[in-house]
Amino acid sequence: ITFALPPGDETVAPAVPLPALARAMTIDGTAPAGGFAGLDGSAVPDGPGLRVTAAGVTVRGLAVTAFAGDGILVDGAAGVRIAGNRLG
Repeated sequence: ITFALPPGDETVAPAVPLPALARAMTIDGTAPAGGFAGLDGSAVPDGPGLRVTAAGVTVRGLAVTAFAGDGILVDGAAGVRIAGNRLG
């Protein structure tokens, strides 16, 4: 999954918990100028920002904020790479 968000609007704000990442994939939110795609959980009532349940997942270039639970939760999966993100 690669983000193609318009300049000045680089944040996704879901209203419900996102589905688990249940198969190998790469999520890359790195912006061309070295910025981050945002994932704002302020409207999600509970749970993590991203829940990883599959091996072989890579998450990079995201600014994950304001979720009630963990920003990124690795739940029983091996071989997961979480790198170059901002969590808080």
